[in-house]
Amino acid sequence: GMHARGLCQCRDDMADTDFCDTKAVHTTPGVAPAAAIDEPGHARECTPQETMKGSNSVIAFSECTDFDQVKVMVTNFDQDNFGMLDVFEKCAHSYKNEPMHGGYHALGCMKILKDAIDKPNNGDSNNAPTEAISTLAQLLYTNGENFCDCAKQASDSCPSCASFLNFKTLLQESLDACIALDEIDCDAWNEFYKPCETNLKETFISVDFRNEAQCDYVKDNCGGAGTFPAFRRLDCGREISKSAWEFHEQFAASCIGDAKPVSTPYPTPAPVSVFPPGTPATPEPTVEYVPLDDDIFTPESSSSGDTKKKRSHFWRNIFILGILGGAGYYVYKKRQDSFTFIRYRRAPRNFGGDGDGIGFAGGGFDLSSSTNFEPPTLPPPPSAMQQQPPQQYP
Repeated sequence: GMHARGLCQCRDDMADTDFCDTKAVHTTPGVAPAAAIDEPGHARECTPQETMKGSNSVIAFSECTDFDQVKVMVTNFDQDNFGMLDVFEKCAHSYKNEPMHGGYHALGCMKILKDAIDKPNNGDSNNAPTEAISTLAQLLYTNGENFCDCAKQASDSCPSCASFLNFKTLLQESLDACIALDEIDCDAWNEFYKPCETNLKETFISVDFRNEAQCDYVKDNCGGAGTFPAFRRLDCGREISKSAWEFHEQFAASCIGDAKPVSTPYPTPAPVSVFPPGTPATPEPTVEYVPLDDDIFTPESSSSGDTKKKRSHFWRNIFILGILGGAGYYVYKKRQDSFTFIRYRRAPRNFGGDGDGIGFAGGGFDLSSSTNFEPPTLPPPPSAMQQQPPQQYP
């Protein structure tokens, strides 16, 4: 068989080894010592896995709270000995659970929490861990939501074994304080809001949290209204009056650094021109592309414009052609009226033919009677002029 103690293991066949012989001086080889067995009033030892989980929990808690890792492990915390934090928790539990709030006021309990930062033990001389009390009170009052979430995660992951008992006690006290704050935070604001608003108006005439002086005034007891309330969670919208919670939302939007600001619309700035002032931009001419596809849709407005242009060009062309045609006709008519053909008749020449004057006549065709235009006859060749005597005309 095989038994284990922590990270060290011995088997029956390893009993003669140097390691197991050394362990046998104090324990029986392979058998867990009695201290490792759970007993009433004693915490069990941590397994390796629990040691790893607990160590990671300590590291995570120290990172989100600045607690010293060594101190949270070695300080002997007593859950019933946390000084003013115990007083605060008793006040809050009584206010929440007892008839007539146990005679307490929510703002009174809030004051106890804030005072615990500077007076963690209220002057008592017992062995309360004053440094841890002051640190817890400050974390809870100034950053309650984040601190409580951190403590809850660390407590869930930390095992309840011997090595981490002190740390678990600190975590349990932190969670008790967080529960106490959650019991009074909304009622504390409800008690604080009305006198604070009255004091603000008396001092500043009107409430305007854009004025930083008003933010500081509210945080510093708001003219005697009471201790400024802290919150475990900002979930009081359904627990207190609408006017009281709206007052807090207005304050948080302007006065709390990590609060989400109220979104307000801003005008969109006009685009900056790339041209110098006073110099209008001259668009470059562009040629419109006309697709060849007849199926492509052409906007009606552009086609109507083209039709108007074509109609105007058509009538303009008709007008110009009419002017040119009239001018041409006028010039032509003018020339026809002033031009006359020279009419002359020349006697038929006889180049050795009969004397009956029929040199160009024939077949009963009378050239002179057929037309008014007679082409001139060619003169005789020079040889004929030399051989024949000059022709005589009657």
